[in-house]
Amino acid sequence: MNSYLELIFAYNLIPYTIFLIVILFFWFTVILGFLDIEIFDGVEGVDVDDIEANPECVFHLLFSFLGIGVIPISIIISVLAIVMWTIAYLLNDLFPNTIFPALPALIANIIAFIIILPLSSIITGLLMKPLKNKFETTQVRGHHHLIGQVCKIKSSEVTKSFGQAELQVKDSFLLISVKEHSKNKKILKKGDEAIIVEYDNEKDFYKVSSIKKN
Repeated sequence: MNSYLELIFAYNLIPYTIFLIVILFFWFTVILGFLDIEIFDGVEGVDVDDIEANPECVFHLLFSFLGIGVIPISIIISVLAIVMWTIAYLLNDLFPNTIFPALPALIANIIAFIIILPLSSIITGLLMKPLKNKFETTQVRGHHHLIGQVCKIKSSEVTKSFGQAELQVKDSFLLISVKEHSKNKKILKKGDEAIIVEYDNEKDFYKVSSIKKN
């Protein structure tokens, strides 16, 4: 037992072990209900849709491969952490002193990280591929007929500059870009229901307002 603890907390492995512990703590708080599984999705200022819609973007291929924008980021990061820890563990088990014995430990570990990160990303992307169909939604553009429909907020909140919402049409879930309506008096947060009151054809987003309750 002691030898196992010494191994997982070895100098070469400690950053990956800490990363994994943080991820485990995150899922513990999700199970207890303190955090939401999609807490990292739809963060204001991070427009995944713009990246995915632009094939020339340097991150387009990576985002598409990992399933970012389709699969909750928390799941992707969790799998990445497990894969990185596993690879680092195997390397540390094979080379207990340092992965590159001829180099100083710090430099060797930096080089190892440069190797482990892209390798782990590739493996994570392959593992995420079967999950894409489970989480994939249909994103729509230019549907004026959605005005008057009730949607559910998916981003952490809706502001005058950013927001995402989802509504069900028949058997499909539509993910739309939304912004706060100027006359809205209530702050819309994740999970709230809102009504679509306006559509901006030029910038392709919907303005939403809170539902008045009697």
